[in-house]
This record gives sequence, structure tokens and C-alpha cells, in this order.
Amino acid sequence: MEHFAIVRSPLLNISLKGQDTDDRLSCPVCNKSFQSNEIRNLEEHVEQCLYPEAKAKLTASKRRLSKPVYNLMKDAELKKLLAELSLPTTGDRDLLIRRHTEYVILWNAECDTLKPKTEIELKRELASIERSWSRKAPTVDLSSEDFEEKAAIYREANTHHFEALIETAKRRKS
Repeated sequence: MEHFAIVRSPLLNISLKGQDTDDRLSCPVCNKSFQSNEIRNLEEHVEQCLYPEAKAKLTASKRRLSKPVYNLMKDAELKKLLAELSLPTTGDRDLLIRRHTEYVILWNAECDTLKPKTEIELKRELASIERSWSRKAPTVDLSSEDFEEKAAIYREANTHHFEALIETAKRRKS
């Protein structure tokens, strides 16, 4: 009598046949045999069978990074942590923490993908994200007299538009 095991992974959602007598499952690509309690190993094996060119990247990316308790770390320890990942160690403490946190998120997200990015690609993405942090949205000083003056000029110049909008709204309402 046969039974079925459903293997779910980012890649697979298939039924794999196994025999009750020996309780084994086989890879649908190469027919390598696995114990039914080794479904995790089977998932990884099938991914490697289907994408052999990504084998090195997949095994390297499986190691997840943990997020440390930054409040307990000294600046030197934080810089050492960044240096171990070959990330820039310049900037104030807040920037270092933000940099490490963002990299951990990027790295761990890649662990979940079928075709993970390389470390170089992740570092480029991090650099792009950091550049976006330095770009600040233009701000307007609402307390300045200059602002009030410009607002009054704008209202005067656009009074006819405001009146037309009010009339249109009144017509739609009735």
C-alpha cells in the first residue's frame, strides 16, 4: 500500500510517493532515496537538483544572521561586527546600528529566496539604501512671515479655481 507525503518548499508543492514497507521518499529529479523523516533534506536536495548553478549560493545563504542587542554592545564591538561582514565601519553609533540592522534584514530575506543575490549585490543594495537615508525631503518653515505672504499671494492668484471647485461640488451635491 502506498502513501503520499506533501513536500512544501518555496520551490515544491508536489506529492512524492513512498512505500509503507521501507517508509522512504525519492527525489523526483534524480530518484535519490530519503527517509520519510528527512523531508527537509529532500527539499534542499530537489532545489539543488533543479538549480545546480545556484548550489554554492544556496548553501552559503542558508546561514541566517541574528540581530544582537545593540544596547549591550560597545562601539568597538559593533565596528568589529560590521568589519566581520566587510561592511563600512564609519559613522556614528546610530548609523552603524542602522547599517547592521538593514544588512541583517537584507541577508535573511535572501535566505528565503530560491535564487539568492550574492554578497556583493547585497552590499550594493545596502549602499543604495544608505544613500536614500541621506536624501531628506524638502521642508517648509511654516512659522515664517515669508510663508504667510506666499500663501496669501497663492490664494489670490487661484481664487477663481477655488470658486469653480466649490460650485462644482455644490452642483453634484444637489
